[in-house]
Amino acid sequence: IKIMSKSATIGALVLVVLLGGLIYSTSKDGSPAVGTQNANSIQALGPAVTTDSSTSTGNTSVSVSGTVSASGEDTKYWFEYSTDANLGAAGLSTTATKTLTASASASSVTNDITGLKANTTYYFHLVGQNSQGTTKGSALSFKTK
Repeated sequence: IKIMSKSATIGALVLVVLLGGLIYSTSKDGSPAVGTQNANSIQALGPAVTTDSSTSTGNTSVSVSGTVSASGEDTKYWFEYSTDANLGAAGLSTTATKTLTASASASSVTNDITGLKANTTYYFHLVGQNSQGTTKGSALSFKTK
């Protein structure tokens, strides 16, 4: 079996991308690094997070959800949202920070966002943070009524 791969060095981290869809990361000295992930959820450091859907969208509120894998460490999480599709610093808002206790399994998380403008498109993503780093999920959008 021939396994083809590509690698790149980013700071002190070497990422090896196997064409079969897996990511394996090592430090420059070859020791394993945290975060070997499926290529659809690339994250070299920090908790694994996935931004899920928004539900119960009203005129000025919405419920947002996602999944956080604390990977055995206490992990903080929150949602960032904005009318800016790039979720840039200008106009970026955040929900209150919550904490997941150390766990090996993924946990579904939700948060209600209120005080939004009616008939407006917003962009949001889930953010997770532990001692290994900070991870931002993919950005999704919703439109208030």
